[in-house]
Amino acid sequence: MKSEYMILIWKIFHLHLASLVPTIVVSSTDVAEKILKTYDHIFANKPHNEATHYLAYGQKNIIFAKYGPYWRNMRKLCTQHLLTNQKINSFQSLRRQQVELMIKSLQNEGRVVVDLSERVASLNANMTCLMVFGKKYMDEDLKLYFKKLFI
Repeated sequence: MKSEYMILIWKIFHLHLASLVPTIVVSSTDVAEKILKTYDHIFANKPHNEATHYLAYGQKNIIFAKYGPYWRNMRKLCTQHLLTNQKINSFQSLRRQQVELMIKSLQNEGRVVVDLSERVASLNANMTCLMVFGKKYMDEDLKLYFKKLFI
């Protein structure tokens, strides 16, 4: 037992990045698996800061919420209503259409060097905005809205 504990100590490191964020580094896959599967509830909380408090409605969204009954209820709502096969499949034609548009735009550019990472990120943002807001994020209305919001 004692030797197993000593091995475990050498596989986990606790750091403070930029003197602010406590960070745990795990250098072993078996220990990482144990932490992520067995002790996940201990490591589930995220650090609290003022930015997430104001940007995330008092940390009331699923990304920044503290682990507890509220977070578990939000996760349950997401898996039962937003992430069902039926809901995901309902957007299949939209996803196919957006991928086809991206492929056509790449074909139209011929042999010009293209930043594919930027294109895929744009595709992802467009599909997300279409599913959530019903508009592409590149629409002029949204560009103006975001410009007013952040500038």
